[in-house]
Amino acid sequence: MSFWDDITEKVGAGSKIVADKAKEVSEIANIRAQIVSCDNTLVKNYKELGKAYYEAHKNDPELEFSDIMGIIKDAIDKKAVLNDQLAERKAAKSSANTNDINDVAEDIIDKAEDVADTVKETVEDITE
Repeated sequence: MSFWDDITEKVGAGSKIVADKAKEVSEIANIRAQIVSCDNTLVKNYKELGKAYYEAHKNDPELEFSDIMGIIKDAIDKKAVLNDQLAERKAAKSSANTNDINDVAEDIIDKAEDVADTVKETVEDITE
């Protein structure tokens, strides 16, 4: 494999890593957007529950709001799952990709040093 093939391969590997990171960032942004949506659902339904509870219980202390409480419980459960997914993605992203990027960078530096050595040798041969 020639030097240029090695460089092309390393640049291709670097491009794949960048594309993978972009995908991960997009997935994390999507999860965060879903978490915000859960928060909005919670705020809306807590407000509705509070109003409904007040109206129903200002004269009668009986609880009749299991449907709203179910929506709130579902949003809390979904938010917990999404937070777990986010933590898993962040942990995987920080360990795996850092090593890949460092490996590609080291390979590119090695190849650049090889080019510099080859150019130096060629200049020396020409000037002799």
